[in-house]
Amino acid sequence: MSKEDSRHELFEQIQQDHAELRKLLGEIHQVLSRKEASVASVAELLESLTNHIETHFEEEESTGVFDQVSAREPRLTDRATALYAEHDQLRQTVHALNLAAKSDGGSDWWEKLEAAFHDFSKDLMRHEHQENELVQEAYEQDIGAAD
Repeated sequence: MSKEDSRHELFEQIQQDHAELRKLLGEIHQVLSRKEASVASVAELLESLTNHIETHFEEEESTGVFDQVSAREPRLTDRATALYAEHDQLRQTVHALNLAAKSDGGSDWWEKLEAAFHDFSKDLMRHEHQENELVQEAYEQDIGAAD
């Protein structure tokens, strides 16, 4: 397999992971919008999301995608470094949401969880969108040359 094939494969895997994250986020939004959903179902979905994010970030970090982008296009290094650094904050937030979902904190617990999840979801989708743009920008010359 050529380097170009492996990069394409990596990019496709990242795209697939991002699609799975969007689907799971949508499911959680739906459950949270239905106030009658069980606390257990929300906790289960947030546990699944936490595990998925951990696996996704570990894969991005272990494959060196950020290093590859920086090596290919040094002008993108600051953006790649910033996105890599966001992983820790996003991990902390999803773990906090996961813990909050497992403990009913009173009458406004559901609303607080829903609002916090909404904020997290926006942050995660912005992050994933910026990662997609970064990788596409780093490799756009190859994509354009192949057409």
